[in-house]
Amino acid sequence: MSFSSEKYVQRLKLPRTQTPASIQGVNNVNTATQHSVSLHLKSRQTDWHTTVNCAVLPYITSNTPASKLDTSTWRIPRNIKLADEQFNQPQAVDMLIGADLFYELLLPNRRTRIGHPVLQETVLGWISGRTPVPNNPRTNQHAFLLRENTSIEQRLNRFWEVEPLEQAILTPEHQACEQHFVTHTTQQDGRFVVRLPLKEAPNQIGTSRRSAEHRLLAIERRLERDSTLKNQYHQFLKEYEELGHMEPVNSQEGKPTYYLPHHPVFKETSSTTKTRVVFDGSAKTSNALSLNDILQVGPTVQQDLYSLVLRFRTHQVCYTADIAKMYRQVVVHPEVRALQRILWRYSSEEPIQEYRLTTVTYGTSSAPFLATRCLKKLADDNRCQYPRADQVLSNDFYVDDLLSSTSTTEYTIKVQQELISLLQTAGLTLRKWASNHSTFLRTNPREL
Repeated sequence: MSFSSEKYVQRLKLPRTQTPASIQGVNNVNTATQHSVSLHLKSRQTDWHTTVNCAVLPYITSNTPASKLDTSTWRIPRNIKLADEQFNQPQAVDMLIGADLFYELLLPNRRTRIGHPVLQETVLGWISGRTPVPNNPRTNQHAFLLRENTSIEQRLNRFWEVEPLEQAILTPEHQACEQHFVTHTTQQDGRFVVRLPLKEAPNQIGTSRRSAEHRLLAIERRLERDSTLKNQYHQFLKEYEELGHMEPVNSQEGKPTYYLPHHPVFKETSSTTKTRVVFDGSAKTSNALSLNDILQVGPTVQQDLYSLVLRFRTHQVCYTADIAKMYRQVVVHPEVRALQRILWRYSSEEPIQEYRLTTVTYGTSSAPFLATRCLKKLADDNRCQYPRADQVLSNDFYVDDLLSSTSTTEYTIKVQQELISLLQTAGLTLRKWASNHSTFLRTNPREL
């Protein structure tokens, strides 16, 4: 794999793709990365250029080299063009090129001389493969991906250092996604109606019905082996249909279609639904494109969890709740529902029926943005009428989870009443109330 640093991605304002991956490095140390970016590289010395996909990490490594190198005795030929003229100066590393691309960079010429650096010609210019031992015997040498030894004092200092929270930079894709939301989002009978933020025409994706049918048959075989899971799976999709969150359709709709495979997930800690059906927007079609590949992800519109938890611990009266089925309370415009089709039947004896999902769907890459952006719009549009609820809705929600606190029980009750009223105007219901003050909990309606 190739890697790029977070600062580098922000500086270039590169659009990201959600690509979770686990990376195992030296001494079996595991690192997780959530996003990738596409970079176009061009040599300053030759006509060579290429496009490379990089996983995004907060940091690649510490400054390299660890300290300034004395190159006065190295006698590097003056007639060669170095890839990095300041290679001996400690500098940040913004990109790490993977082995799949590395050998494409190498050219045949190589220069070796005892006591001098080994020079290797590449399409980027000349680089050094091995350098002489540093002049200072106390200088710590270290491999590229290993930090140099540090004193106890330095390590203690780093332990107490707090990294500043950087302001997120909106990429062009984020800006386009935001503008798409502002332009196309409406409300009908209070409920938000959104369109999927497409970055490519839907006719670019291939066919997907056959693979979705194979996945359905596999799920049916699994359900036949587990009667409990079968009942829960059927009950979940039955409720989905009864609530109008999916509807049967005629296969001849005359629009580009995408079929979402589905499968169960389990959450034993859930007090409501322990088995849920989730949909796979990343399933590839016949031309290797998925729905998620043509959807804009959108920027993060809520505050970070760290700041939210700090505020939660500020006041004496703490309270939590969540929004019931938040994603499914946001309606998807009928014009784009053909991209949210599923295959389903309640018995293997029945013909396979085609449905389309009518609401924002968990498993599509744009769903988190669309749902949370609707909450922000609800707060912004009702700031004057619901000033207390506006503050909480804008600052104290993490996706659908409310985490807030106030100074007194009386004020908390007023905030709660405003929040319930405001959210109900958009068809959203708060539930699972919890608090560290029993007085506040006694005021909650039983159905909440």
